[in-house]
Amino acid sequence: MSRCLTLLAVCLLISVATVAQQTVDRPLLIRGVSANQSHIAFTYAGKIWLVERTGGTAKRLTNTPNEETSPVFSPDGRRIAFSRLNGNDWDVFVAPSDGSGEPTRVTMMPEDDFVTAWSPDGREVIFETTRDEESLTRLYKTSADRLALATALPLHQSYSGSMSPDATRISTTRGQARVIGVTTAAATLGLCGSRI
Repeated sequence: MSRCLTLLAVCLLISVATVAQQTVDRPLLIRGVSANQSHIAFTYAGKIWLVERTGGTAKRLTNTPNEETSPVFSPDGRRIAFSRLNGNDWDVFVAPSDGSGEPTRVTMMPEDDFVTAWSPDGREVIFETTRDEESLTRLYKTSADRLALATALPLHQSYSGSMSPDATRISTTRGQARVIGVTTAAATLGLCGSRI
């Protein structure tokens, strides 16, 4: 009987060691990766993490229990915009990219708002939302400094926008199939064709 228990204990220890080793060797499931001049931001387990570009230990951007996603660094790299779950919807927040200070909430609507980009001058955050119509996702922009009324970009249906350096064009993913289109430059391809 004791020989059987010893054998069982050895098997259990080997199983635990094997599982522990597999956990260490598996890749982390991260998403929403963004980089600035010195850091990389990413979403892991519903939180935003920062790590130096040269490597090291990642640290959390905030200490909230709320779920967070979609980190995007500002053009100068000093701030980071992200979306946070607040009750029943997602809103846009802006925080210093070094993790110091409390994030500022810049949207507050009953529909979900997910950060996609910044304006080239860093004054506005671009986000996608269905606030006009439940099944229609559009891009909006709002102040990056304070809670303000957001403005819809003049695109009927679009996702994941990124502005040109002069802020006169935007590349987007549009439509239900998420076909990539670039406004003005892609007019000959039959994609988006309007300036913003």
